[in-house]
Amino acid sequence: MKTVVLSGATACIGLESAMQIGAQGAHLVLVGRNAAKLQRAVDDVTAAGAGAVDSHLCDFTSLDDVRALAGAVLAATTISTYSSTMSAPSTPNER
Repeated sequence: MKTVVLSGATACIGLESAMQIGAQGAHLVLVGRNAAKLQRAVDDVTAAGAGAVDSHLCDFTSLDDVRALAGAVLAATTISTYSSTMSAPSTPNER
């Protein structure tokens, strides 16, 4: 089972990604900075059929939070990372 870490997992693209990836059977690690929103996301993703779902509070403006998250994530075995941040190619040839 793969472990997938999703930042910004409490809304929009991050939450929808968690729903889709969780439905495929991955172990999810949802990351957010608001405890209530994060718990709601865990509940929603679990109700949508995700199996293993963990969560971590992390404010990426706090280096201590980032270090704590990194330590927790590195303890997992197989990790793929996804961020809710998107970027467009700078030229049509990069697509």
